[in-house]
Order: sequence, then C-alpha cells, then structure tokens
Amino acid sequence: MISKTEKKAAFVDLKPLFSYVNNVYFGGDIGTFNARMASLGPADGQWPYTFAAAQSQQAPTVVKMISLPEKPTAVKTTVWGPNQRAWIATQEGMLRVYSLGNYAPGRTATATTPSSIAELPQFAINVGRNPTSLAWSKGEPDIPTEYADPNMQVIVTSRGDRKISWVRFGANSSSIARTLQDPRIQDPIAAEDADNFANWGYVVTVADHDGRAVHNFRYGPVSFIDGGPCPKAPSGCPVVPTNGVKIEYGGKMDLPGKPFHVSGANVP
Repeated sequence: MISKTEKKAAFVDLKPLFSYVNNVYFGGDIGTFNARMASLGPADGQWPYTFAAAQSQQAPTVVKMISLPEKPTAVKTTVWGPNQRAWIATQEGMLRVYSLGNYAPGRTATATTPSSIAELPQFAINVGRNPTSLAWSKGEPDIPTEYADPNMQVIVTSRGDRKISWVRFGANSSSIARTLQDPRIQDPIAAEDADNFANWGYVVTVADHDGRAVHNFRYGPVSFIDGGPCPKAPSGCPVVPTNGVKIEYGGKMDLPGKPFHVSGANVP
C-alpha cells in the first residue's frame, strides 16, 4: 500500500486473513460450519466476523513501513514464479524494485523477517513523469514462447510524458524494451496487457482519461494454436509497423465519461 501524502509505502502480510478464511470454509465439521452460516448478521460476533471479533486469528499485519524520497503514484506486486518482487513508481518518474523475501507467495520457508524486504537499487529506472499505472506483462514477442518468468517485465504508464513503457529486468539491471507514444492518446492514465494462452495476440489496452476512450495496440504477431489465417509457425500474422515502430493501432472505443483504470481477463 502507498500513501502519496506521507511519501510512504506499507508492506502488509495478508496470510493471517487468507489462512483464517480457508480454515473457516474448509476446516472443521459440517455442524459447526452450518451454525456459523446461520449466524449471518452485521454484529461483530455474527458471520462474517469482523476483525474486532477475531482480531488475533485473521487480521493482516503491517510488517514493514518505508519512506520514499518522492510521492508514490503506483504500486504492484508479482504473483507467482521466480523473482517475486514489488514495484513502486514515484511522481518524478522513477520505478523502484523491492525484494519480498519469504513473504512472497509460494515460499515454503517459515522464517519471515521484515529485513528481507529491501530495495534493489540496481533495478531502479526512469520511466517518465507521473507514472500512474503498473501492469503485468503477459507475453513478449521478443522472448521465446516459454515465457516462464512473468516477473521479468512490467508495463508502466507515464501520464506526464504520455507514454507506455515495457520495463525489462535482467540479472542486475533494468532497461526499456519498448515504448508506445501515439498522438491519438490524449491522456494515458492506465494500461492492461491482454492474456495470451493457446492463441497469442500481444494487445495492450490504454485508458485515455481526458480523451474519454480506451485504445488498443498490437505489438506482436497474432498466432492461432489451431492454425488458420495466423498459424504459429513461423511467425503468425506480423505487426504492421506505425512510423517504423512495431506497434499497430487497433482502434478505440469512445466512452461517455473519463476512464481511470482498465482491466481484462481471458475467460471461457
């Protein structure tokens, strides 16, 4: 969590809450479960119990608070795979990277210490003024399809410089792998990468706040697992470059209001 006013970030351990809810729904006997479900209500001791009624069992804990040199404007954590980290962007344009230690999801070690959460200064990189959105990179045409580490890239929206950057993390450094700047985007405030599963499309969607629209851009080849017009071999249907850049405009959807966030999922 970040506080722009206080220039601080808090690392919150949600394991107590998740463990408590998991135990309530999937542990114990059916009689206890049914009795609990029958006690639905707004009081602290009625289901679902508030933190006041079950503080010690379920309340998340703040494990570390850090101060930042500038106002934080966006935050994201990785969710699985190797190299799990936290990314914090600050208003002047820096993206900072933090280790999560044994607090990272899936870690089996029991020793969790706040000191294991620490900045990795070798990965700090300038991504443009007022970065307002960090998004998971869900596929990369410049890397083989064995995209085993989803934490090797993050997509950053710089509202101040009106650009979208793909930040790639190496062994001990960061670099800008790709930059999207298009005059049709008036006020980029957030971006979301499309899911790539059997079929690959490499589409990023940009929320245009003052432009009252969302835009789509394709930055890699389309390939269908079942073949057809865009087979996987050798490279599917390639991108038609715009001004020499391998990014193709896919159109926009106008909106009645000003979007400030965008999210998507590939579901059956």
